[in-house]
Amino acid sequence: MPQPEAAGTVVNDDAGGRGAMSSPLMPQSYIQATISGTVESFNTLADATGGKVFRGDTKIDDAFRQVADDLQSYYSLGYHAPDGAADKARRIEVRVKGRRDLQVRTRRDVMRRSVTKEMDSRVVATLLFPNEKNELGIAAAAGEPIREKGMVVVPVKVLVPIAALTFLPEGDRVRARFTVHYAASSEHGDFGTNLQKVLAAFQADQLEYPRYRTLPLRTRASSASMVSSIGVKRSSRWTM
Repeated sequence: MPQPEAAGTVVNDDAGGRGAMSSPLMPQSYIQATISGTVESFNTLADATGGKVFRGDTKIDDAFRQVADDLQSYYSLGYHAPDGAADKARRIEVRVKGRRDLQVRTRRDVMRRSVTKEMDSRVVATLLFPNEKNELGIAAAAGEPIREKGMVVVPVKVLVPIAALTFLPEGDRVRARFTVHYAASSEHGDFGTNLQKVLAAFQADQLEYPRYRTLPLRTRASSASMVSSIGVKRSSRWTM
């Protein structure tokens, strides 16, 4: 039962491929060692994710045919992890009852990410794949870069609309809690992430609220040319 996440990887190391790679500056032994290391890495990745590696040879058509069959025939199983299991890898094993002759290919580990980790991942992914969605209407503006200990610090002012937050009564005040997740990546490929917990509170009988909650952030990277991504997660409760 193939797993759709990693149906197969094809590595071309046939005679023609080796001939095409040969070079006076690249010995055949080095090329073969590189191919062997690549195949070993693919085997490790495929074994952990339920995939399969096909080494290209004269039967390359059979390999692609097998990949196509795998993508059209698989089972999808799921289960709900117990409370307290978030952000922890759990080992799994899948077997076919009463059919020892069948081989199951599946992932060996699963992890249920917490909402916080999920938001972190989405913010980092947006650095590579921009997301135009902005349900809360957040605005951000970057300031002048500052050199600091060999790094570049860019101040960023984030404006979160008050109307987008959920306020709950607590005594004579109303409070809204939210978490700001942000990431930055420079032109050199390095990136960093951070988060900040924020509490907005007003008197319950206050007639007018400000339109925005302004947050000063600092993003760090190796150069002033950087891309930043910001996400806001509304929360009902958290511990400072």
